[in-house]
Amino acid sequence: MINRTPQPINTLSIRYGEEKTFGRLNLSSTLPAYSQAKFQSSTHSLVNLAHENQLKLFDPTVQISGLTPDCADKTKACYNDPYDYERVFYENIMINMRNSFNRKSFQSYIENYFADASVCANYSGCVDYKDPALSYATRNMMMMGISGHQMDMFVMRDVYAADGMGGGSLPDIGLHQSEGKGWASYWHAYMDPNSGSYRGYNNMSYLSVFHEIAHGYGFNHSSGMTYGFADSWTNTYLQQHFTQHERENSNAHQVPSVLTKAELLEERKVRLSFYHTQPGASAQDIELQFIHNDGIDIKVDYIEGRDNTSVDVTFGTPPVAPVYVRSVSGNGEYMSTLQFKGSDLIPLPRYTFGGKAYTILDKKLIAPETSGWGIRKLCDQPGQQLATKADYQALWNYMSANNLLGTLSTNKFLSRDEPASWYIWMLEFNAREMASSYYQLGVGIGNDKALVCVAPAN
Repeated sequence: MINRTPQPINTLSIRYGEEKTFGRLNLSSTLPAYSQAKFQSSTHSLVNLAHENQLKLFDPTVQISGLTPDCADKTKACYNDPYDYERVFYENIMINMRNSFNRKSFQSYIENYFADASVCANYSGCVDYKDPALSYATRNMMMMGISGHQMDMFVMRDVYAADGMGGGSLPDIGLHQSEGKGWASYWHAYMDPNSGSYRGYNNMSYLSVFHEIAHGYGFNHSSGMTYGFADSWTNTYLQQHFTQHERENSNAHQVPSVLTKAELLEERKVRLSFYHTQPGASAQDIELQFIHNDGIDIKVDYIEGRDNTSVDVTFGTPPVAPVYVRSVSGNGEYMSTLQFKGSDLIPLPRYTFGGKAYTILDKKLIAPETSGWGIRKLCDQPGQQLATKADYQALWNYMSANNLLGTLSTNKFLSRDEPASWYIWMLEFNAREMASSYYQLGVGIGNDKALVCVAPAN
């Protein structure tokens, strides 16, 4: 087992065996951060063992080294790489941010905070928010909760400009992961134990780092997530849910109170089965939440004779934006979060050869008006990209050799590569050859064309 995280591991949520059974792996001794170990079990097979990560909120892609700019001008503030002790400082605060976002109590806390009219009135972002499908608090939580947001963590040096600085772009929660990035920083003396200005892990440090990371997610001062919620989280929530020792150290990896397994039964119908990770939990006592801003209908049916450990969920239409399903046991705190996209809810033709997996998107998942720029965002499974002309040629060769061309519902496709400015390729899968022609980037895909998504075969 290789631990590539800043957290020590005592227990881990896993899937294992040929059936990918869920379980909780308890280690006989702690696996430290950034370390590896060999282990064995006398009671279970370790075949196909893998970590099942369902603590999905606040999951940025953090860069914490290799950021160094030119700091030759000592008359200006400089933002560069953290030293080791500063890296650990950032890691410990971000671990507790992640541990907050994945708690049931945190969702209630942020909802109650922005639901207070006297609080909301202080921030124009809250006052002007009009989306009836999603509360302002939940929208903000999911924006900072979205995976894949690039976050560069700098340290401010040389000339003091403020306690911290940061900035970035707002993630689009209509996408399966963030395509944006941001940065945050904190004044170096506040993290240096040998400085007379050392703050350590006091409230001002937590407040400032949360504040600047919120800027890194694109939140401005009128949002209430920088000034406002950062203060409340630091001074109240953090004090109530984390001990002083937890606030000042690297906390061990957590597991959700339930693990949720999803099985596609038919188009738009998914069976959710629950595995309790906490001893003594009741199988009947599970809270289930659906978070989305699509306005789609969702029907939940409990399955008789299965001890209420499974439910069937039927979606009225394939969602355009991701739907988040969160689960927690009645006495649990850490929540399982799954994300469902339209491509998860429709069986799609998939061909694997030459080290790549080719998936043909159903036209139900593609709005006819989607342009050549927009189609590049529709390949939403891990590792996927829209196919290039060369990928389409490889797929045509495979389908032609295996007499599969007749199974296609359309023979026209669009690529992501551009043969000329403002143009992409349109490919036609004919019986004898694949034909190609230019297609304007700004024109909608229409109803007669489809897309192929390509990912590594593993």
